[in-house]
Amino acid sequence: MGGKNLTNVEVIYVPGHGTAQHAQAVCDGAAQAANANVLRIPENGEITDDIWNALDAADAILFGSPADQDDAPWQIRKLAAESAKRWSQDWQDKIAGGFAVRDRTKGDAMQYFNQMAVQHDMTWVSLGEPDRNTLLTARLYGKRVAELAEMMN
Repeated sequence: MGGKNLTNVEVIYVPGHGTAQHAQAVCDGAAQAANANVLRIPENGEITDDIWNALDAADAILFGSPADQDDAPWQIRKLAAESAKRWSQDWQDKIAGGFAVRDRTKGDAMQYFNQMAVQHDMTWVSLGEPDRNTLLTARLYGKRVAELAEMMN
């Protein structure tokens, strides 16, 4: 990489239904090509300044949540509302992606993540292969996002 700083990838997620394991797998995959960290949204939905600073400094942000509801979890909706303060400035042109860990029903979390990325002028990276919802797929996705972020960095 010739003196270039390593790309930073942040994986932020809402806990539930195995989301923590998927977030760690995505982070492990991203860590093959970048600095990568997992950030957990607290149950109370309060995002600390440290988390905001990490997201603002990231080259890529991956959002994760359980998908056992008809809508994105309220913590994600709160994150999206509060992130509006960063619109088109701190998050513009970052790489974005997302994953939803399915339980019984489909849910709208992925569509919500995609919409949030578009509103921030971020570049959305799809899974790139069928959603098999496995930890291997999660690792491959993390690596894919990190490599694309590195190419754009």
